[in-house]
Amino acid sequence: MARKSKLLEELGQSMKDIRLESELEDLDIGVLKDITIHIKGVTDYRADISYQSLENVIMITFLAIMGNCNEWTEIYEFGVIHKEWFSRFLDLKYGIPSISTLRKTMAMVDPEELENVCVNFIIDKINKLTDLFISNDDNEVISKDIIAYDGKVCCGSKRNNTINGEVLPVNAMTAFNVTKDIPLATKFINEKTNEIPTGPELIKLLDLTNTISTFDALNTQKKTIKAIVDKGGDYVGALKGNQHNFYKDVVAYFNDEKLYDEAYKQCHYEESEYAHSTTEKRIYIMTEDINWLETKKWKNIKSIGICIREYTENDVLKKDVRYFITSLGTDQIKDFCRAVRDEWGIENNLHWHLDVTFKEDKNRTMIKNSQANLNILRKFALNILKLIKPLYNKSLKLIRFRIGQNFENEIEKILLYLNIEELRLLVSKTQ
Repeated sequence: MARKSKLLEELGQSMKDIRLESELEDLDIGVLKDITIHIKGVTDYRADISYQSLENVIMITFLAIMGNCNEWTEIYEFGVIHKEWFSRFLDLKYGIPSISTLRKTMAMVDPEELENVCVNFIIDKINKLTDLFISNDDNEVISKDIIAYDGKVCCGSKRNNTINGEVLPVNAMTAFNVTKDIPLATKFINEKTNEIPTGPELIKLLDLTNTISTFDALNTQKKTIKAIVDKGGDYVGALKGNQHNFYKDVVAYFNDEKLYDEAYKQCHYEESEYAHSTTEKRIYIMTEDINWLETKKWKNIKSIGICIREYTENDVLKKDVRYFITSLGTDQIKDFCRAVRDEWGIENNLHWHLDVTFKEDKNRTMIKNSQANLNILRKFALNILKLIKPLYNKSLKLIRFRIGQNFENEIEKILLYLNIEELRLLVSKTQ
């Protein structure tokens, strides 16, 4: 089980301790204006730019998603209901964009441009909140951020068409900063390919300095690892049978009792955790004894490792064993442990929420760019909800529901906590 972001937990608790003193009806909506300004940096590719500005379409769609809307009809009705409120920071002299305008305009937006705007906004807020609330003395020093990679299919976008044949669902591969709980970049997978060639293309979008990339066996590929190293990162990649003889050699090494004992004595780490009504024990072992392996094609490989997970199920002791290659040395075994544990962070902390909190798999938007951009805005909303979760002490799904029931008051209260200057003043008053 991947751990929750300790950084976000600390930030959330610190924000919870601050009581905003402004009356809701007098709240500054400067954060919304700030987001709108950032959105204006997204290129408008419409050949015939309509009277509805791009920022109107994106902001209404994004805030409707925050307000528990999932479909285009819901987004439009949400805009109509809250038209007066939207008029406080958007130019709506032509009214709320129609359903057709919303859908078609979002199809014309470059997903990479939109994602860059959203990610940069969130990273900036997290960095400023960290500087404001968390001192170096209070915060556990973490040397490197963990970046996880995985693909996700938007199941609702699949169609069976008697004329054109089957329309495959939108499939997106995401790079997710597990340490900060932030999706960094997304690459949408071509219908005629899969994750393997997409990985290096996604990595090109990232700055991996001072990071450790972790991924499943499917993505443990020589080109992927080279791309990570070329971008300044370390890696921990899982090994399975798809690596054929290389995998068999690593398994045989750790199955040799003498070699196993020697590696254990030189470098191991153990941890236990109570989860799923049972105590789980994990044993991590690393060795730099790899001269016997065919390692030349695996860039910067320094060690091989093993994780042994022991747990009880129905009063029967069970064991899972996983094998890894890594650019980390044995002196970095704790970082190796974090990377192995956090590989599943993208599934638990991102994909699960997109499906459960935002019902992504039920959305039937067919136009690929529209579905891609909805995916990005859902992740943007998810990031904000995670930041303010401690203010509610409820699940993200219930928070989103509550926002939808009393949108104007709730969203203004939430966004005020992202007004760094207002928070800075309040913090200074309490000191």
